[in-house]
Amino acid sequence: MENGKWKMSANEQSELNSPGRLKNGYGEKLKRMIMKMKIKINGIEKEIPENTTISELLSSLNILDKTMAVAVNMKIVKKDNWKNYKLQDGDKIEALNFVGGG
Repeated sequence: MENGKWKMSANEQSELNSPGRLKNGYGEKLKRMIMKMKIKINGIEKEIPENTTISELLSSLNILDKTMAVAVNMKIVKKDNWKNYKLQDGDKIEALNFVGGG
């Protein structure tokens, strides 16, 4: 473990993704479950799998449908890009929803 994150050697990574080792893409899924990163969302620190997208994060927190805007490190990310925007270790995410009132 290095800096609180598990590190895999190149040999271990190769073995996980080798044909026949883990079929149907399970090697990549397993690697994502093992390899974690830390982010902050709305001020709360979370540990999530590497290569998690904004959409995946919001979905896992059950707030995808409620979220109207997302900023990553103080930069707005358009909703059209949430499915492709991969979060990085140390990112600070603000998920905003709009509340009506009078």
